[in-house]
Amino acid sequence: MGKNLTLEGMSEDEFHEFKRQHLDRGAISQESLLAIRIALELTLPRSPKFKVGCDEMHGHSYNCLDFSDRNSAVYERLASEIKRYQKLLEKLGEEIDKGIGVEKY
Repeated sequence: MGKNLTLEGMSEDEFHEFKRQHLDRGAISQESLLAIRIALELTLPRSPKFKVGCDEMHGHSYNCLDFSDRNSAVYERLASEIKRYQKLLEKLGEEIDKGIGVEKY
């Protein structure tokens, strides 16, 4: 399966493999989240689905994007939320390993 295939262009077999590899597991990994974003054409700066809507020099977030279609807006927002949860879980895991900070959660 090529890395630059989109969901729309995948054959049935390619989608079955994509689903098995990235969607059928218990939790979505960072690698799977990236593969999903690539398959949905939601990666800056090459994405035809959105453009950056501000001129400020900062790390652009969801709120900086102008979307060419509604589905892309929803998918990008969900992907950004999943990424945020992944970071929180990783931080929590590190603190648990150190035996500190569990009370905060």
